[in-house]
Amino acid sequence: MMVEKAMHSLYNWSGNLRIAGAHGKRKRKSFALFFPQACSPADRSPPLPVNTRGIIDLVFHSRLPSEYSEYSVVHPRSTHSYSKTNTCIISSHHSVSFRTAPPVRVVLEPVLAGAISPVIQTSKMIHRHLLTALVSILGVQAVFAQAPMDGPRRLEVLFLGDDAGHKPIERYRVLKQVLAPKGINITFVEDLSEITRENLDLYDALLVYANHEQDKAPEAIFQWVKDGGGLVALHSACGNFHPSKEWFDLVGGKFKSHEGKEMTPKSVDLDHPITKGLPALTAWDETYVHSDLTSDRHLLQIREPVNAGEKDPEPWTWTRDEGKGRVFYTASGHDMRVWKQEGYQELVRRGILWSIGEKKAGLFAQVKMPELIIEEPRIPKAERAFPDIPMMALQKPLTAEQSALHTQVPAGTKLSLFACEPMVKNPIAIDWDERGRAWVVESFGYPNNVPDKPGTGEDNIKILEDTNGDGKADKMTVFASGLRHCTATVFVKGGVIATDGRDLVLLKDENNDGKSDTRKVLATGLNINDTHASTSQLQYGMDNWIYATCGYSGVDMDLNGKKHKFGQSVFRFRPDLSELEHLQNTTNNTWGVAITEEGDIIGSTANNNPSWIMSIPESAYEGSDMKQDNTPRLDTSTIIYPNTLDITQVDQIDRYTAAAGHFFYTDSIMSATFGPDNAFICEPTGHLVATGDVKPRGSLKQTILRGNNMFASSDAWAAPVAARVGPDGAVWIADWYNPIIQHNVVFRFWNPARNYDQPSSPFHTGEQKPGKGNAYETPLRDREHGRIWRVSPSKAELRKKTEYALDPSKPATLAKGLTSPSQHVRLHAQRLLVERGGQDAVKPLSMLINENVAPVGSDKPLAAIHAIWTLQGLGTKPGTPSYQVLVAALQNSNELVRRHAMMALGASDPAVLQAIPSMLEKTKDPRELLLILTSIAQAVPNQPVAAALWKFVSSAPDFDDTQKEAARLAMRRQSVSLLSAPFGTYDQGTWYGRELVEVINRVASSPNRPALTALETSAAESIRPLIKEALAKAPTTAPVAEALPEHLNAGRDAYMKHCIECHQADGRGVPDTFPPLDGSEWVSGNPRTFLRIILGGLAGPIEVKGVKFESIMPGHSHMSDEEIAAIASYVRHAYGAKREKPFPAEQVKALRPDVEKRMFSPWTVEDLKKLEK
Repeated sequence: MMVEKAMHSLYNWSGNLRIAGAHGKRKRKSFALFFPQACSPADRSPPLPVNTRGIIDLVFHSRLPSEYSEYSVVHPRSTHSYSKTNTCIISSHHSVSFRTAPPVRVVLEPVLAGAISPVIQTSKMIHRHLLTALVSILGVQAVFAQAPMDGPRRLEVLFLGDDAGHKPIERYRVLKQVLAPKGINITFVEDLSEITRENLDLYDALLVYANHEQDKAPEAIFQWVKDGGGLVALHSACGNFHPSKEWFDLVGGKFKSHEGKEMTPKSVDLDHPITKGLPALTAWDETYVHSDLTSDRHLLQIREPVNAGEKDPEPWTWTRDEGKGRVFYTASGHDMRVWKQEGYQELVRRGILWSIGEKKAGLFAQVKMPELIIEEPRIPKAERAFPDIPMMALQKPLTAEQSALHTQVPAGTKLSLFACEPMVKNPIAIDWDERGRAWVVESFGYPNNVPDKPGTGEDNIKILEDTNGDGKADKMTVFASGLRHCTATVFVKGGVIATDGRDLVLLKDENNDGKSDTRKVLATGLNINDTHASTSQLQYGMDNWIYATCGYSGVDMDLNGKKHKFGQSVFRFRPDLSELEHLQNTTNNTWGVAITEEGDIIGSTANNNPSWIMSIPESAYEGSDMKQDNTPRLDTSTIIYPNTLDITQVDQIDRYTAAAGHFFYTDSIMSATFGPDNAFICEPTGHLVATGDVKPRGSLKQTILRGNNMFASSDAWAAPVAARVGPDGAVWIADWYNPIIQHNVVFRFWNPARNYDQPSSPFHTGEQKPGKGNAYETPLRDREHGRIWRVSPSKAELRKKTEYALDPSKPATLAKGLTSPSQHVRLHAQRLLVERGGQDAVKPLSMLINENVAPVGSDKPLAAIHAIWTLQGLGTKPGTPSYQVLVAALQNSNELVRRHAMMALGASDPAVLQAIPSMLEKTKDPRELLLILTSIAQAVPNQPVAAALWKFVSSAPDFDDTQKEAARLAMRRQSVSLLSAPFGTYDQGTWYGRELVEVINRVASSPNRPALTALETSAAESIRPLIKEALAKAPTTAPVAEALPEHLNAGRDAYMKHCIECHQADGRGVPDTFPPLDGSEWVSGNPRTFLRIILGGLAGPIEVKGVKFESIMPGHSHMSDEEIAAIASYVRHAYGAKREKPFPAEQVKALRPDVEKRMFSPWTVEDLKKLEK
């Protein structure tokens, strides 16, 4: 009866469930659940409503006691027979085997049209488990990580390091990978200003391993420890904070000197919880000697006298009490020879647990970490592409609840589940409409199945809603299905633009039922020959364009009579596809772009370039004969800091190899944890979302990635692919949740947890070459799991839907939306106002600009900036009120407002041209200066602008390289107008002096040569000799590029398909990552060596043109002899300046046995040198 009452409660709660026969009989042993949708046991994925998911889990999986773990399924109207080998997806989390001779019998029988009734015959024991689970389902929201500080939870440890000689961040990485799976979160910090009482109160223990020798100890530490905090002082900690005697009193001693030897600390208290049964630690270490030892230390370990002149043992490891707090210290830990030892890792773990006190340690002991079960996949050897390499075991999947227990989020935040399977699977992108509904793209076709025919794909766009405000999705609508390799959506009037195979399509809901009714192809030409290098990341920009990225698959599109063809890039297009503009080439496979609050375009590229910025757009280079560089890298480090050793990577080992997304915290709800300069970069192979500070660096930025993550899991299935701020202020994460992240493997498959390092994937089936989508094929790519997580403040409330939902029919609410602290809400409000049209919003928008309105919690006039672009989108014809508002904004006291007014009006607008000289004089911001120079490079020639430009560049302080580039472009663009400027004396050896000579020579060789002749007598005297010298030379024309011989066309095409991912279309490679081919001695050198490298690959280190590279080039033995010969012939011609006969295919074939003997392991430089001899 208790169960039946609970079932009635569930019915009342959900509204989706009806109970059969739950009245009257007190001793009932069975009951029936009626679900409104139909499925059979043969279905791959029954569409069960989300409210019933907990019960299905309960009945069919983890919540049954072990003696009830087997059951059978019978379907009266099916001819299927279910045995040990038959499976059917019933649980929301697992494929369940149905067994015979069960103690529990489950019968699935149709009861009504479109319904199913699971009839469960069970016992009172299972009734009790049902009741327990139902109470849990009804009463507990799905919030997992960061439980209350006084309850069972994961521990929080703050690791204080620095960037000095002991390399703390490397030691931190080791400790993090070992302790995180055991429930201990570790966060890295090296800025002493962050050691405040407010921050310390978020942690259980402070671990110090650094060399802050000359700094004073942060005062907050002392009282925090006395009040019950735990201090873990390791090795060099006893040498920190020399000006603070109280620090050494707190630690219990002070560093005096050291030598170095291999040694084994000796435990002297064998019954203490830290040392009892502790594994031995024998390693080379610095043999510390201490001074100023306090008398209240409890000695745990000593070091035998090994230093010169020593007779007595040295105190080595001890504890002491400080008020209500505890202190643990050990002198062990100089370098990796110690830190990688199990004995040391266990010593530190125990030191942490002891330092936090018995109460916290007792609560932590109640946290039962779900077991990470490892099993070897069963793929028949005959089906494996590489049967000779050993199979690698994989972790089994976890439920969402279990996975959450293995996940770390920042201290002071909590992790909650918004949705998971079966409601959502394989989520690859997430966004929210103006009503606040979550739109999720499910990608089932990735990576191998992208059909040509529209409507035959497997991808979906779903709308997920939380209708009852409990923080979890309870309503799902399939907006669109049948999509082909859909990677992203972006909202436009009446619908969404989405990628669909090679098409950009507009999907509209014409009857407001939440489902797409019409599909309109806006453009075709998104190449998908490699599915992980295709177009993605559609983002509505502040300038009312839509931004996107693509990898090396590229774009090849005819649009309104104009050809657009480019490879890996960031580009933008108008919402109606009336215009498309290529902005700048990126490097490799780019899968991330975002717009900062200030309007900068910053993104990520998968391989070893997790952060870049768009510097100068391609349009500024038109007619300059200057070559545009790729997007400048911002990342200061490319190393990842996962919470587990169970990571599988295939090229950039321990580094970003699948970086995805690059969003910022553009809100205020979580301002205690994140700011607008905090970037979120996903690395699914590391099961993490990294966070770093993006700081100014001259006219560009730098992204400081120093060890911390916004989300990091020790669950090896966790695979976050998108992390962005929702309209509620939380950070939402699309978790692909899949054991196979790697797209292709052609030279290395590496997992340190398995001690696995092989040249190919053990899971690869079929032929020894990439499959469809240029990705290796395997049945282990999961299609049944997916999670949407939210990270939110532990204490502060999220923004309610009534605070951020926008109504397009009410312009006043849209104008108010521009003042929201949420960039997401501001952009929607801007878009809706622009789409609405009309001039009735001009007055309130003008007020936002004139008053430099900033959202609550921000010191930037962000509302004013969005108002500028809203006016621009509504139309700003000269003479109109909106135009006058933007013209006035050019003289605004705030540089952000000036900057955006300039860009909104356009470089050649008369008001902008008139304002530029004064803007140059006013600017103090390096970024603003770069944008002004870029604007001049795009503007029509103008003498006052040119004169102001020369005055500025010839008298301004040092420019950084990007500013110099923009200034040179501006000088070339202004051309003859520049030469009319009033030149004084200047140093012709400076960069701007040399550029002036170049401008004069360019004019002399151009159709404007007559203008230069006129300037020979009228120009400033200081440049007349330069003009005379240029005119004395015969006009020159740009050299005509040598035509490529026809027999090399096939090699060029093959190169563009297989090689540009790393070496780029121009053969220039990627700095610091992939070496150039253009001018490489390896290309022009021994031809047999060159062919061997293409066939078998090459592992660094390697030196090319005087620069060292550490990356690994994959072998391409899966390609035909003819293809390799063609590529080699083309590359040596195009980049090695070789004019020779093409390589015959037979020459490649003759070299294959050498490669096959190596089991496809890449060559090294030494290997190749030996063969050449």
